[in-house]
Amino acid sequence: MTEGVTERCWFCDTRPADGDPYEVHLHGEVQRTSEPRVHAYMSTTRLTWRKETVLVPRCSLCEKAQQRIGVAVGLYIVLAVVGLFAMVGGLALADRLAPDSPWGALSPILTLGLVIVGFVWLHRRSKAIVREFGMVRDTSDVAQYGRAKQLLDAGWALGEEPPG
Repeated sequence: MTEGVTERCWFCDTRPADGDPYEVHLHGEVQRTSEPRVHAYMSTTRLTWRKETVLVPRCSLCEKAQQRIGVAVGLYIVLAVVGLFAMVGGLALADRLAPDSPWGALSPILTLGLVIVGFVWLHRRSKAIVREFGMVRDTSDVAQYGRAKQLLDAGWALGEEPPG
């Protein structure tokens, strides 16, 4: 970067990148090698890879927006888990109090409906936060950012390590 030139936030593409950068963890150059057999019936495979963290510049407002989205996602997960426990408890209670009542069968349908409504709310809220803060990209777009795109095009994958 040239002295006196401030890097712009990649997410809004307008403000200076004065916030903490967004970290994109990638892994690549995965190699699987067979190790010599320790016993006749057992062999091992050694897995090695390289990893790299790409820092995506962002402004403090986009950082704040992404934190708000993270809180909304966390709240949704908590509410969905509570809803599922309530569904199981409601089914058990309905079965004990009124085994022939149709209300017990409605419990899972109502809970599923609430989970779907919550998911729609989360999606809309996330998009509203992105618009509110003037972001033109969000974290799902980081695969298009400079170095991350280069590595992904070269066969690397998102995440710190290969699956398995």
